Amino acid sequence: REAGNPCVVEFGSGIGRNLLYLKHRYPHVRFIGLELVPSSVEFAKAAAHKWGLEIEFRQANVCEALQGLPDDVSVTFSMHALECMPRIFP
Repeated sequence: REAGNPCVVEFGSGIGRNLLYLKHRYPHVRFIGLELVPSSVEFAKAAAHKWGLEIEFRQANVCEALQGLPDDVSVTFSMHALECMPRIFP
């Protein structure tokens, strides 16, 4: 990765569909997907490999402290992940 290239992190990346599209469209950007469900992470990794896209997918609970993210994250986003979270408040 070249210095100065942006890094984008998706919280709740699921099977990777958003990041697969974005990496294809913006190959110079570093993408990291964080997902709670291990099988979804494995599926996303396999899809990225199949399409030759360098994307980092990690199993993580984004409701807890996140370790090991780069210091230079440019953008974070989440699509429909909050709707899937358990309701802990009435």
